[in-house]
Formats: sequence, C-alpha cells, structure tokens
Amino acid sequence: MLDFLRDCDSPQFCQTIIGQNSYAVTSLAENRVEDKTLKTNAYQSVIDTVMRACLAAFKGDVATLKKLKHQGLNFDLADYDGSGPLYYAIRGNQTAAVKYILQYNVNVNVVDRWGGTPLNFVEPGTEMDRILIEKGAIRGVLPKDIGPPLKFEINDNDLRLFFSAAQGNMRVLKLLQHQGWRVNVFDLDGRTPLHLAACSNNLQVTKFLVEHGADVMYKDLR
Repeated sequence: MLDFLRDCDSPQFCQTIIGQNSYAVTSLAENRVEDKTLKTNAYQSVIDTVMRACLAAFKGDVATLKKLKHQGLNFDLADYDGSGPLYYAIRGNQTAAVKYILQYNVNVNVVDRWGGTPLNFVEPGTEMDRILIEKGAIRGVLPKDIGPPLKFEINDNDLRLFFSAAQGNMRVLKLLQHQGWRVNVFDLDGRTPLHLAACSNNLQVTKFLVEHGADVMYKDLR
C-alpha cells in the first residue's frame, strides 16, 4: 500500500494521468476561455453602440444619444429587426429624442422587416407626425397595426441571445444556455429569440430553442 501511495505521488504518475486526459483538460480550459470571452466580447460592440442608442432613444435619454454621437455612432444603424434609434424614440413617444436624431439626416423612410417606416408608428396629427412629414417621411405598408410597446427589461446577455438567434450563432446560443439564459425574454414588440430564429428560417436554432424551453405559443405584437 505504501509503495502504491508513493507511486501515486510521483511526478511520473501525474504526467501519465495528465497525458491520458489532456483532451479533457484542454476542453475544460477552452470552455472557461469561451465563457469569459462571451461575458465580455460577444456582440459587445453592437450592444455598446447601436443597442445603447436604441434603448436610450426609447427612454428619451438624449444625453446618452449625444455621447454616442460624439463617439461617432451612425444613427441609421439598426437592431436585429432593422429598427434603429429613430424607431425606438417614436415607439417610446420621445419627441425630444426624435428631434435630436433627425438633426443628423437619418433615413426617415427606412423600411423594417415588415414593410413599415417610422411614420407608421406615429399618431396622425401629432407634433411628431408633423416633424417627420416635414422631413419627407411617408407611411409604409404594414400587414396590420400594432399596439403600444410592451414594458420590457433586457440586459446584455438578453441582447446577445437576440442577435445570436437572428444570425444563427449556435456557439453563443449554447454558451448562453449553459450560463442560464432567459430563453423567453422579449423586447418592446414582444419579439422573443424564437421569433427571430423562425423569421430567419433557421431550423437548427429554432429546434435548439424549443428543446430548451422556448414558448412556441407566445405571440408578439407583429
């Protein structure tokens, strides 16, 4: 027994065991690196710029919009559904934010995934309606009118989930699921990751989300 314990404690024994399990050790190390990378880098640039601007516009946070513009952000950039800061400002009924964004010659007739333009989401006869029409805005063709935005709260990992579902990024999706995701999180229009995967015709992502708890009966505002 003593001889066995001495062998187990020897450098040769440790090297043999590590060598036999090098793949497992390497895989664990890689997973830790990927987890760390996910928490700091996956979609972080678009989250810190485009999505920060969109969410700030929705809340009427003109100070944040000014800061992002000073850093060089293009307000014509959009989220996973083709909606940019102007859309979010309109949906949030934030006239001051709309006025600020319009100073930078954004496309007032940008068409979203469903054929709608910013003017589609403005109540006719309001100040916002007048401002947009003066800038040349026209109404697009939507399959139906949608109601007011939902009360929603999303964090950075939720946004990673939206983008990875829309773009079919299975690596990020699996890491998010492993870390403990909110698979049925929704945005201002009630859009969930499953809606985005389905709209992108991505069967692999759709199946993965459903297998891990995505609600197939959840209806968005669209």
